[in-house]
Amino acid sequence: MKEYLKNKAYRSLINAAVLNGIGNSLFNIVFVIYASQITPQKLAVSIASITMFIPSLLQIVMGYAADQTKAKVKLLLWTRLVQAILFVGLAGLVLLPNTFGLFLVLLVINVTADCLGSYAGGLQLPLLKQIIPESELNAAMGFQTASQTIVQIIFQGVGAWAIVLIHYNYSLFGIINALMFLLSATVIFKERTILTAAEPHKAVQNEMAMGGKKDRTGKGVSFKTSVTETFSILTDNRFLARVLVFAFVINSLSASLDGLITITLLDHHELWLANFENTVAMIGMTISIGIIAGSLVNSDPFKKTGLIPLVGMVGLLLLAFSLNMMTIRQNWLMILILFATGYLLGKLNPRMGAYMLKTIPQDKLAIVNGVFGTVVLIGAPLGQFIFLGIGNMWNVTLSWALFAIGTVVIIMMAIKDKTSDPTQVKNEKLIG
Repeated sequence: MKEYLKNKAYRSLINAAVLNGIGNSLFNIVFVIYASQITPQKLAVSIASITMFIPSLLQIVMGYAADQTKAKVKLLLWTRLVQAILFVGLAGLVLLPNTFGLFLVLLVINVTADCLGSYAGGLQLPLLKQIIPESELNAAMGFQTASQTIVQIIFQGVGAWAIVLIHYNYSLFGIINALMFLLSATVIFKERTILTAAEPHKAVQNEMAMGGKKDRTGKGVSFKTSVTETFSILTDNRFLARVLVFAFVINSLSASLDGLITITLLDHHELWLANFENTVAMIGMTISIGIIAGSLVNSDPFKKTGLIPLVGMVGLLLLAFSLNMMTIRQNWLMILILFATGYLLGKLNPRMGAYMLKTIPQDKLAIVNGVFGTVVLIGAPLGQFIFLGIGNMWNVTLSWALFAIGTVVIIMMAIKDKTSDPTQVKNEKLIG
């Protein structure tokens, strides 16, 4: 928060990202509702839901493109403007009679806008590295995570509520989205001078003018070479490679958590908080509130805890959660553990982001971030297939038992990990 209030460049990037997030959160949920009115209904809804993952699957490609872009602020502006134009077009097209062909065209527009958003996110990473002091990176990344989570919570709900309130006027929602992207571009344009000065190639020029040496920033390389260099970075940085493995395992478990909880609630009403619907809503809110709190609170007992120990603690909480769902099934304990898990996840993600900003070369930041996002994403369907498949075909208690075994694996991995943890803080300084 302190960096947000005093650093105009950082504030402009956060505000622009929040405005972009508002538009995406509003329309993604609304587009699924629109799909439900298309024939064949189930096919349209399924396609709309599945294609939401396309931007995430293309993170490596978008990251490579962002890394190879030299005029990052200029392209950041153009990206927001193109997103706005796309949604103005969508607002006009959606007025036409509903057909499956029109639905596919609108789907392409929505996915393209989301991919451009992923590209814009990659453009921002080197700028953040330049404009935020290293000592403030953890707090700054935490504030960014909290902002994004708050936007997602609020505006997904607002979108579903507002579309009913305005009698399913999808064209108006398209215009609202276009305005959000236009406002995002305006925020960047207002601080373009400061942000342009923070571009990596500008920083290199300034360093050379003062007698420094040129780094690798701005060197054009092929996609294949860039990916090869990215995996070399992961191979050479043993700690980063270990964290990637932990992230994959954690996501494989946590991605199946919502589904496992839902099918457990159907059989065990003692876990309900008033009713089924209210319980499902409370569970989602509890995790999100925990993430926000963990991201914003910096002075707590976990301030000096490294990433690997934090992962081990998340494993312990998930183990306790699975045991509760198998045995005593206390709803208050369920909520308490979920909040604590969210709180620690709110520490993990920003700290990982800050570490990457500190250690990854500027011209590889976006693609390394894309590799991380893609690998972690792969764990989600794997976990859902295993745990939800067993829960539906055999017994949900067996699923929780296997889930508990998975958490024990995480805990043991964290305990036995001997890799030097550069995020471990002692005496207010980073080790290594």
